[in-house]
Amino acid sequence: GGAVTRWVEARSKFDGGDDLIRRVVYLMGHDALEPRTAELIGQGQIAAGMTPEQVAASWGAPLDVLPIYDENTGEFTVWVYPRGRNGRTHVTFQAGQVIGWAEVPLVQSAQDDAQP
Repeated sequence: GGAVTRWVEARSKFDGGDDLIRRVVYLMGHDALEPRTAELIGQGQIAAGMTPEQVAASWGAPLDVLPIYDENTGEFTVWVYPRGRNGRTHVTFQAGQVIGWAEVPLVQSAQDDAQP
């Protein structure tokens, strides 16, 4: 919930546009960013510590948002992106910052593996 969900629901006003244009427009409006963060966004990359807004500027809006609760570690939000060779990339946020990301392969069904 919270700000992450509101951000995704509202979607970036730059969604649907060219990735480079979205990044440049974001960077032009956020000149107080740390130089390393600005460089990563300009290159379409993400890093630990980035905010949801910064990830959306770099990669665009996610395909899906998954709120997760773990009784040992608390609340997380996972954004799902269509990235990677054969799957999705899950970006994990906690307390409004990226704490990690990983490529997750799509699961093939038994029917996909069946020979005719």
